[in-house]
Amino acid sequence: MKQSGIIIGGGIGGLLTAIALNQRGIQSTVFERAAVLQEVGAGLVLSPNALFVLDQLGLLQALEPISWPLSGGIMAEANGRVFQKVDTLNTHAMVRKYGYGVVVVNRGKLQKLLLDNLQPGQLKTGKQLANVTHDGQQVRADFLDGTSVDGSFLIGADGLRSTVRQQLIGDQTLRYSGQTCWRTIVNYVLPASDQTTAVEYWGSDPGMRIGVVPCGLDQLYLYITVAASANERDTPDQTMAALLRIGEHFSPLARDIIQATDKSRLHRADLYDLPTLHTWTRGRSTLLGDAAHATTPNIGQGACQAIEDAWVVANCLANERSVEEAFKQYESIRKAKADRVVKLSRQIGQAVNLPGWLKPLAFAAMRAMPPAAAAWQFDGIYSMDYVRKRFPSVSQSLPTPAE
Repeated sequence: MKQSGIIIGGGIGGLLTAIALNQRGIQSTVFERAAVLQEVGAGLVLSPNALFVLDQLGLLQALEPISWPLSGGIMAEANGRVFQKVDTLNTHAMVRKYGYGVVVVNRGKLQKLLLDNLQPGQLKTGKQLANVTHDGQQVRADFLDGTSVDGSFLIGADGLRSTVRQQLIGDQTLRYSGQTCWRTIVNYVLPASDQTTAVEYWGSDPGMRIGVVPCGLDQLYLYITVAASANERDTPDQTMAALLRIGEHFSPLARDIIQATDKSRLHRADLYDLPTLHTWTRGRSTLLGDAAHATTPNIGQGACQAIEDAWVVANCLANERSVEEAFKQYESIRKAKADRVVKLSRQIGQAVNLPGWLKPLAFAAMRAMPPAAAAWQFDGIYSMDYVRKRFPSVSQSLPTPAE
């Protein structure tokens, strides 16, 4: 069917949706509220489910020179004592099972890759959505600058505080995790033996963590979380002093990495997720990514789930006779998995928030957890078998993992 889509939001999910639609002969335009796209958040971990989609869209080869492979991960107490090895990051095992491993990419570099694969003029910036209306045949988006655009469908990929979501299903109260997070890229050279291993240190204080994720030969993605009230703000000349005080609770390596941080590159954000929605769709409009299922970053799946959304919704629009039916199919395929991711990430955040006197018990429990238990949880996230079942016409192009 001849279609022309409106995509609200120029983040990873919105841009990738436009690319996926282009490849299926479906026209769309991306409208972004910012005058200039300036992505924050430092690093993104892309697991096999996301790499599968990028491969299907012909972008995997272009991703390779701007990404860094991970081959392992550990979770450790503040002093560096390991309480759990993240066996789900074993590259060889993952490639055998899913066809892909795990890589880390700078969010800005991934965004540029996606922008380079849009059609000329497909992205419109400085377009803040004001209103969405439906007449049964088309969707209209009105913008605060007084302009409007009509389309045969609309996809809201406009993030945690989505205007499209508010228009479609009303106000939704976000759930604050109790944690705030600083993120940055740090120029730091790890020993050769550690250059493909991600480490997350858990402090004894509620909410306190330091994550160190290699993203190049001489670069790390660093994140630091602490328990805090929502909406606190940094004082620029005090931020580094505060982070260094946090570092005093951790291993010498973690302290050294904080010392090497450029404070001008730090980004702070409170961590929220979105309670489960009863639906993502209304008529010819639907939600995607954080607008539909915002999650805390505890299992590194926020961008990955948006990437899955983009590929599935494009396939549904290409395969179904009507937009309404396509969006119903998209939601039926994606919603259960996305909701599980939100729930699992929330549970991990709650464990991080445990008081200090309970942390030793939590560490002991995680040490005792069989590796197969964690692998089972993540199998439902990394596996893309569900697309083989729902889209038989594309299953022939999927890599078949070795037995």
